[in-house]
Amino acid sequence: MTENDKSEFTIMLKNVRVSFPALFQRPRMRTTGEEGSFGARLLLDPENPDHAPQIEAVKKLIMKACKDSGVFEKVPPPDRRCLRSGNDSEREEYQGMILVSANNDTAPYVFDGKRKWVQDESRNPIYSGCYVDAQINIWVQNNSFGKRVNAQLRGIAFAGDGKSFDGSYVPYEDVAQAFGATGSASDASDMGFDDDSPTGGSSDEFSDDIPL
Repeated sequence: MTENDKSEFTIMLKNVRVSFPALFQRPRMRTTGEEGSFGARLLLDPENPDHAPQIEAVKKLIMKACKDSGVFEKVPPPDRRCLRSGNDSEREEYQGMILVSANNDTAPYVFDGKRKWVQDESRNPIYSGCYVDAQINIWVQNNSFGKRVNAQLRGIAFAGDGKSFDGSYVPYEDVAQAFGATGSASDASDMGFDDDSPTGGSSDEFSDDIPL
């Protein structure tokens, strides 16, 4: 299997934190200045009872995609798959987390907290550190750029506020009170207010689990 649209490899990740969302513009690579891909890093806490089964579900999809593709004889190491341990990164907020790196050649669909489609970046409610629901598709890459197991970010929706990873986000309530504003944070969201390289590792034979 190579890049595909098969629904059997598509999964919705619910109420996970997002880091480095590039949803409306392609980011520039620091080292080369070249354009990167649209996408985001999704953080799941293995100790969270809501996240743990989602992590396992992604693992199973990766293993199935690898087996069905015939490209890999073993599950590829962390530097060649979309799912890995955040402990491989030096970023403090990634420690203890499981990361899903999801990209797309085209801009993903973005939705606000009321599930309205956001087409204007100025109304984008999603920031690094907030909680989101994200639909991803697992696919196997086998081309001149190498062999990998990737996740395509198809759509992403604002699910709740969280502490900003870059310190840039200020909660609506913190500012609204100073201005004597009326309305809730959900109203504000509706208005539109609302790389670290992995270290690699050894390949693992197909089994009932993917070590992280």
